[in-house]
Amino acid sequence: MMIKFNPSGSRMITSDLTGTIGVWRGINLLAVYQKEWAITHCVFSDIQLEGAKGNLGNLFLFAGRSGTVCLANDMNMCSDVCRVGGTIKALMFYQKEGSAIVITSNLLLVQFKINFTERSVPEKKVKLSISGEP
Repeated sequence: MMIKFNPSGSRMITSDLTGTIGVWRGINLLAVYQKEWAITHCVFSDIQLEGAKGNLGNLFLFAGRSGTVCLANDMNMCSDVCRVGGTIKALMFYQKEGSAIVITSNLLLVQFKINFTERSVPEKKVKLSISGEP
């Protein structure tokens, strides 16, 4: 089980290996999402999406073993925004660029712009290399 707290302390995300994600404010359950893969990473976002109309709520990214990155909020909106090859080993939000950065088990570093309305294509893709034992 993964539990992630928003830095401002107003929200909490819980997830498990069955693919269930819960969005909480205090003891109140705001939204539940179900995916077919284990959720292993979650990161909160303060992004203002271009072309977004109205309040999108508090946005966050989550990802896991399937290689799919999802953008969701606490208002029952969830969208697959990018798919990469391999299991996701790290997920970061790059505020300055409004992008997500992913490192996969295949040692790919992928950066893509976040967009709620359509699937994103990678802006940058770099193959990492390591020496010694993996």
